Amino acid sequence: MKFKFNTYLLTRSLLIGGLVSTIAACGSDNDEPIIILPPVTNTAPSINSTSVDTVEEGSAYSYTFTATDAEDDALTYSASTLPTWLSFDVATGALTGTPATADVGDHSVTLDVSDSNLSDSETFTITVSALPVVNTPPTITSDAVVTGTVGVAYSYELTATDVDNDDLDSSSITLPTWGDFDASTGILSGTPDVAGSYDAELMVSDGTDSANQAFTIVVAEASAMTVELVVFENAAQQEWAAWINDGGSTEVVTDDAQHDQATKFTLTGPSVAGFTARDVDGAVGGMPYDASAIASTGSITFELKMLKAPDAGTVDWKLKVEGTGASELSLSDSVEGHATPLLDTWQTYTFPISALTGLDPSKMDLFMVFPNYNDAAGAEFLLDNFKIINDTSDVVDPEPSPMVEELAVFKDAALPEWAAWINDGGSTEVVTDDAQHDQATKFTLTGPSVAGFTARDADGAVGGMPYDASAIASTGSIMFELKMLKAPDAGVVDWKLKVEGTGASELSLSDSVEGHATPLLDTWQTYTFPISALTGLDPSKMDLFMVFPNYNDAAGAEFLLDNFIIVSGGDTDNNPGDGEGAGPVVGITDIGDYGQVTNGGFETQNLDGWLAGGGVTVVADDMGTYLVKIVAAEAQNENIYQDRIGEGVYTAGETLTVSFDMKGTAGNGGVVSALLYSDDPTQVSKTEELLPLALNESWTTYTFDVIAGDPLDWGVSLRLAAVCGAVAGCEVTAYFDNISISSTVP
Repeated sequence: MKFKFNTYLLTRSLLIGGLVSTIAACGSDNDEPIIILPPVTNTAPSINSTSVDTVEEGSAYSYTFTATDAEDDALTYSASTLPTWLSFDVATGALTGTPATADVGDHSVTLDVSDSNLSDSETFTITVSALPVVNTPPTITSDAVVTGTVGVAYSYELTATDVDNDDLDSSSITLPTWGDFDASTGILSGTPDVAGSYDAELMVSDGTDSANQAFTIVVAEASAMTVELVVFENAAQQEWAAWINDGGSTEVVTDDAQHDQATKFTLTGPSVAGFTARDVDGAVGGMPYDASAIASTGSITFELKMLKAPDAGTVDWKLKVEGTGASELSLSDSVEGHATPLLDTWQTYTFPISALTGLDPSKMDLFMVFPNYNDAAGAEFLLDNFKIINDTSDVVDPEPSPMVEELAVFKDAALPEWAAWINDGGSTEVVTDDAQHDQATKFTLTGPSVAGFTARDADGAVGGMPYDASAIASTGSIMFELKMLKAPDAGVVDWKLKVEGTGASELSLSDSVEGHATPLLDTWQTYTFPISALTGLDPSKMDLFMVFPNYNDAAGAEFLLDNFIIVSGGDTDNNPGDGEGAGPVVGITDIGDYGQVTNGGFETQNLDGWLAGGGVTVVADDMGTYLVKIVAAEAQNENIYQDRIGEGVYTAGETLTVSFDMKGTAGNGGVVSALLYSDDPTQVSKTEELLPLALNESWTTYTFDVIAGDPLDWGVSLRLAAVCGAVAGCEVTAYFDNISISSTVP
């Protein structure tokens, strides 16, 4: 018998157990053999994508996981290890998400794929990197105190914030000679000993970036003051008892390092505190104080030191005076302008009696100083040197310019030819109840509006005619007095003078000769505008005079106008009432220019060569020569300045002679100053204050020999200034001529 083997492929459905057996059968040659094939082998899926391993915080991450299978089996995706900020789509294999700042670091990920029998996986690490740190510089949040007085303690606290919450360090770059800066508290303090202008620059840094604050402190001469009343000065007085109305205690302490004795007030609840002359409140033999004789010149002054802030933190502090009537002011309204009292720091506060509106100055019997009533609990503070003083300085008022009244629009009585008028939203009336003016016109604005006086019949005038000021266009002025009874609902806005006729001209009230800013509440102020300043207007045809707050913000304003007149005068600078007089200024012989100063004698009849402020003009004298006039009002610093004098000519260490002629007048709080700077492109190498200076009504020649600083690549600079401190009514008028700087006296 013969065996025959043959092999062929059976279908996969007939394979059993994957084993192959060969069965031989006996029989004839026609018998067919039976053969069982070897089993088919399954292979695992193969991953064919490459993982994305990095992402930046805040950025979107995306990676698509893919795989293939040799037998084309259906594949299933899954994730066995996954950070919370990632999501895995099992249908598409997409791995997505956005890491936050908290996710910065390494994150392990395991993704799996299966064909239902075999599987594979991919494990990798995603590194989340942090965003680059962008530093924000600190921001200075405090406003510098820019005025001081000789002999009076000065204090200013520098404060700043940082949006990154970085620790901040304070330091000083430039300090007045009399000042010290405490970097730990940010307080600049000291007592000025000489009047003048002092530069200061402070800096705050977060370690990476910094912010600087540069400012000038104008120090005024000490006023000649007479003490009229002592409420407390180093010792208690039985007629003025320390008093708290509720929730607290008072005592005289003797342990303060700077003051021998002071009154300590401790507030344990909502309360007010101060000194009383009322017997029912603890005074013995107390009497109301009569300040009526010094109501316009006297002031209340005291020193305060906060030992502990109220539990409520930073609150508004008050001065309140009672008697017949009462008046309350914030301490920030003081002449010094201090904000919230500083911790453990003595500060002086001064309030003019004239600022105490609503109070009869002849019957003052209660002086109170306290934090905002409802927030007072927890406050502890000291008061000392609580007095009423009177300014007795012998200031000679300048002779007024002889002015002729050319037109009275309103002067204590209404005129039919000049009708009070409001264009829209308001009313007008003549009032007679003002304590200082017999009659005045009251304007009440209830909406956006302008107001004033009109000569136009269509607007209510009877027989009105345009006024012709062409004959006095170069010397005349518009003058009026204004008293604001209520500010516009919008708050502090710009106020205007507008004149119409043929053409129109509009100016801000701050453009007046007096330079007043926003009108003061319940205070009469005078405004003067040279007719020559009314550009765009034909001065021969003026028929509408308007005074009003900014039109769209006018609603709610109430104010009085009086003594609205046009005057003519002989002022050479068109400033009526500035003391210049009708004719030229009494002058001295003009010696002409010498030395290196440009236009030091002002022979060009202008300010060529000088940088000058708004209060500076060139005027003629009685000898036909020219000189410079500088006028400064309350809280103003007006000056002339010239730089690069003697550039390339003067040498470091050389003796220079500075000379000029000066005359003028200064009221309380007013001074003049002269500063010489040695200059270099990168710095001021030396500052020389030229002292002493004193304004006299007659011309005085001043000469100073100074040593030039080093380096001196840009020569020297000279600044001559008229400066007024923040003293009500302060005014300085100074004249300079024959200004010279030279290395040899001519």
